[in-house]
Amino acid sequence: MRHLLHWTSLRRPLLTLSAALALTTPAAAQDIPSEVLMTPAGLAWIAAEAQLLGSYAGPRPPDLEARLSALRAQMITGCQDELKRSGTCPESLTLNLLRPLVSSLNEGHTRIIEDDQAALYGLRLVDVQEGPRLTVRVSDARGAFPRVGTVLLRGDEVLRVDGTTVKDARSAFMAASGPVTLTVRRDGRVTDVTVQPRPEAAPMSSPTLRWEQDLPVVTYPSFLSGVKEYGRLIGDLTGQGAPGLVIDLRENRGGRLEHCMLAASLIAGEVEVVMRGPGVPDERLKAVRGELRVPFLTGGGWNTVRVLPDLTYTGHVAVLVNARSASCAEVFTTLARQAGKRVRVYGERTRGAGNSGVNAPPQQGVQVASSQVWTPAGQLFPAFVTPDVPLTDDLVTLGTTGVDPLLDRALADLKVASATGQWPAG
Repeated sequence: MRHLLHWTSLRRPLLTLSAALALTTPAAAQDIPSEVLMTPAGLAWIAAEAQLLGSYAGPRPPDLEARLSALRAQMITGCQDELKRSGTCPESLTLNLLRPLVSSLNEGHTRIIEDDQAALYGLRLVDVQEGPRLTVRVSDARGAFPRVGTVLLRGDEVLRVDGTTVKDARSAFMAASGPVTLTVRRDGRVTDVTVQPRPEAAPMSSPTLRWEQDLPVVTYPSFLSGVKEYGRLIGDLTGQGAPGLVIDLRENRGGRLEHCMLAASLIAGEVEVVMRGPGVPDERLKAVRGELRVPFLTGGGWNTVRVLPDLTYTGHVAVLVNARSASCAEVFTTLARQAGKRVRVYGERTRGAGNSGVNAPPQQGVQVASSQVWTPAGQLFPAFVTPDVPLTDDLVTLGTTGVDPLLDRALADLKVASATGQWPAG
């Protein structure tokens, strides 16, 4: 998640170089020969090492410095060999060396970020194992604007890209540089859809409201934007006396901390977190019924800003999550649960980035968690959200029949809770 101030993505290589040179430890700078230092691999290395040793807020292995030192030596040797062979040393050399170390940290926000070709088209693809058969299906298509054909939907099976059979989600768009034609199968029918590249790094859109089985379903795609629209929707539903509500956070990969806190405050009333990072003071943030509160630097008290309507939705709420719900979506769910038994969570265990945050994620390279999310009582937030009702987000059934079993179960339970005041057993 990104917190308090909205950020602009860093532009490489100049900003990366200046940031890295400012933060790099003297030992690391002295160890890297100048001809290596100024290559893409060298720049990526010093930026990554500076973050891992300086701003990383997650649990730190006692041998982290030693492991980085050994890998740095490998990077230098490999880069010198590559310079002799080809005259260049690509960033991928550094990223491939660091990948096992970064993975071993097992921290939700700390990962290798690579060019996400799928995001350029405003859609996300995932691999789905169906017995011995691997299929590639659309998990998120909110930003995919087809030039012709049918709009893509979650669950659609992607068969071919520009006539080439798709083997897995990662490689689907590797060779694409402009508009591409996807051959997709839905409900047993095969059709072609042409999509255009988008300048955004990832699909985003505002919350939407639809009615399913006479109950409201608010889909919130990303906490990067749309919080005021969310507030308007919840306000309208509160005014209408809607006794139950579904909030669908499947595929929501996070966003701005203040947005997910404000959204949760319309469910739980008052929520508060403390952000802690290495070498910086604790940062408290509170949201009360749509009002954002930040402590004054001196003298006590809170600086308050009214962002959303002054209300608390008091009906039953079913929150839907899946394995790709992450970061601020996990924080929202944890905070919304403070409303007690009115809130029930359905779906899959989430990604596991719900107790940390980043200020300025790179477009590519190593991203590290720069802060952790704590309660005012001094407890670290849970990394994962474990649903109250564990169910698979079944993209296969959704794509082949149009049926959404997870949503249908939540709606059935919500009807009971709205009528009786209690969730059904199980």
